[in-house]
Amino acid sequence: MKYRFFLLSLCLIFLLGLCASVNAKEKAADSQKETAAAKDDAIPEAPENGTLEEYKEYIEKLNEAFRNKARIMINVAQANHVSFRSEEFSKPFNSMAKEYMDRIFQATDKALLLKDVSDKDCEELVNRKIQLLQALAQINNDGEDAFTAELEALADQLRKIGKTKLAENIEGKLLQNKIIGYVRSGDVKNFSKIAAEIDEKVEKAGKDITPPLAVQAMIIVLGAKDLKEYKAPEDRQAKYLKALSEASDPEVQKLAFQLESAIRRAEGEKRFKEVLGNEFKFGGTFTDGSEYKAEDYAGKVVLIDFWATWCGPCCDELPNVKKMYKAYHDKGFEVIGVSLDDPDKAEKNLNTFLKFNDIPWKQMYDKKAVVPGEKNKDGKPVTVSEYYAINSIPCPILIGKDGKVISLNARDIELKEQLVKIYGEVKGLDDDDEDADDEDDQAADEAIPDVPENGTLADYKEYVKKVNDMLDKKTKHMVRQAKKNGVDPLSEEYANSWNEMGTKYYSLMEKAVDKAILLKDISDEEFDALYVMKLQLIQILTQLSNKKVDTFKAKTLAFIEQLRKMGKEELAKDLENIILRVKMHEYVESKNVEEFAKAALEVDERVKNAGKDITPDLAQTAILTVMGASELPEYKAPEGRTDNYLKALAEASNPEVQKYVDVLKTVINQKDEE
Repeated sequence: MKYRFFLLSLCLIFLLGLCASVNAKEKAADSQKETAAAKDDAIPEAPENGTLEEYKEYIEKLNEAFRNKARIMINVAQANHVSFRSEEFSKPFNSMAKEYMDRIFQATDKALLLKDVSDKDCEELVNRKIQLLQALAQINNDGEDAFTAELEALADQLRKIGKTKLAENIEGKLLQNKIIGYVRSGDVKNFSKIAAEIDEKVEKAGKDITPPLAVQAMIIVLGAKDLKEYKAPEDRQAKYLKALSEASDPEVQKLAFQLESAIRRAEGEKRFKEVLGNEFKFGGTFTDGSEYKAEDYAGKVVLIDFWATWCGPCCDELPNVKKMYKAYHDKGFEVIGVSLDDPDKAEKNLNTFLKFNDIPWKQMYDKKAVVPGEKNKDGKPVTVSEYYAINSIPCPILIGKDGKVISLNARDIELKEQLVKIYGEVKGLDDDDEDADDEDDQAADEAIPDVPENGTLADYKEYVKKVNDMLDKKTKHMVRQAKKNGVDPLSEEYANSWNEMGTKYYSLMEKAVDKAILLKDISDEEFDALYVMKLQLIQILTQLSNKKVDTFKAKTLAFIEQLRKMGKEELAKDLENIILRVKMHEYVESKNVEEFAKAALEVDERVKNAGKDITPDLAQTAILTVMGASELPEYKAPEGRTDNYLKALAEASNPEVQKYVDVLKTVINQKDEE
């Protein structure tokens, strides 16, 4: 489906902002009442001779009370502009958290001593205690030592009541922590000793290797890569991978896949760190079908920019790159864009973006950017991003005239300084900045024109461009004025002023786009550009709103209705999926188990009906369903749901969906640990 990556980005960005949707003024008004109420809530004592159900109910009740108090304290801090890192907030918060956790530990210990506690219930209680102990370790100054001592005591307690397997799991965690400690401290001697012991255990275990031992083996392999002075046996990595993949325990087999991925990532990160001052291996096919030829770029300074149309910081940097390209291209400066947009799903999106933003340099899709001569185990070319573990963007890599990397983060002033160092100053470059400043100051007093009533497509496009330029100039003017007046441009005072202004300008742009979309006889390409622009404006206006959820739903639902009237059913369904995800998030936040259950069943049905045609959009919704379920203790998910989801994602015909398998496994593992 078109624009899948953009839509996914829109949803993820929106979800990240949901927690900030409460108006600061409303919070300030309620803060004193909430604080007083929080102080009055005394923590109840644990039952003296309770049943297992009574202890579990007590623990859940305390968990809920702790979350409520934490929310209140956070709201009060935000309303009074108190930093979460300050002692004013952290000291009372940590004290409150410790008080709750100590009571929960008492109840857990009492429950574990009950007779006839099933292995499942015992494991659930133990996992909850470990989770809270980890949180407590972050609070206390002696956190690590206290955490270790508590785990040792818990393992002893479990052995005394006959829960040997659980005790061994905890002892395995202790050993894992010890290994990690040696890596962090650079203790090669003790690391070597414990690594040799793990080698022997893995060899003796054969196919009976357990999950704790498998995890320890993984830590040994990855930890060895961080200890430069340590020389690992050459065959260890291969032996561990073979042992894990051939294990009789399916959980260990899953870890084999994770270990292989982690090894590739660690090796890529090492290559990326070491490529500075060395040759950057690069090749592939451009979007116009031509092949990259190293000789075409010999003796030139080349910026290889890993980016995407859905990446805000990437797009923010483009004007600077265009400016440098214009100033230094004739001297030998070249740019190659490596786009992480999906070529199968977003080709029109990328082409429209490049055309609209007048980008002059060549582009290459990430999947088509490959390392010459490198093949993976399946015999396929290795992509540059895989080879160098480029997992986050923007990632602009600057290569000098000699073909060697001179910067791994050539953005903003860094790019200019490097080019000035190589080519020297370009006359008029700074003058352009001064002229632009004057234009911005003049634009500050310019009135916003009305949206054309019965305009043409060209009229509406020109209007959007004009209003966007005006906003850009007024923003720069506001920043300069703020600095002159001693106001921090990042302050709440400035942000509120800009949000009000930005909402006005973007709302007018949205109105113009809505009129343009309804025009008759516009081409598919023109509609695609307007569609993308409309979604971008919804995203921006959502972020500027005090009521993010309401704004997003209202604007998106109105757009869905408009698309249906125009016969764009497929696009309407895509947006409905986003709405469903937002609703599910809302149900989790409000603890509305009944509505969440209904929405989750709807997702189950969609996954089942989709079969191998499951889309990345639906895969994302399935993952959110599993995540949401873990946040609702009262919700009982249908048995086999996660297995069905994993099977659907793994067998999907779309390779992009298959990539979500690891994400879902991680979510499931985290849920199991909790």
